[in-house]
Amino acid sequence: FQAEDGIRDFCLSRGLGDVYKRQPLPIPPIPIPTPMTIKPPPTIAGISIIYNNLIEIKGVGNWTIHMFLMFSYGSSNIFPTGDLGFLKAISKLYKVQLPISERKLKLLYKKWSPYSSQATWYLWRSLDPIPVNY
Repeated sequence: FQAEDGIRDFCLSRGLGDVYKRQPLPIPPIPIPTPMTIKPPPTIAGISIIYNNLIEIKGVGNWTIHMFLMFSYGSSNIFPTGDLGFLKAISKLYKVQLPISERKLKLLYKKWSPYSSQATWYLWRSLDPIPVNY
């Protein structure tokens, strides 16, 4: 597809862009938060509805949904267990070998909830050798 299609503006891979062009999204558009549209955090029920609708789209899996919920929807309690960087950072910080047990992950989720997304950002940053200014 061409960049002018606007699909690349949404950071979709070529494969997901092709799927999107062939198959309309089964959910209504969700506005991306801006400083003027900041709302209270999404409810668990709202996140569940988004998840259930997005998972039906070919090529969209748990990782994609978690990233969407964190970065586009502003969910503060996403615990992306399918993200390798996230798992590597936990392994390094807590000195546990990969794969990390479900028991350990559940313990960390409970500890960090309702701010798992923020913990994830710090974990990712801990792996980056060069500081980034946002």
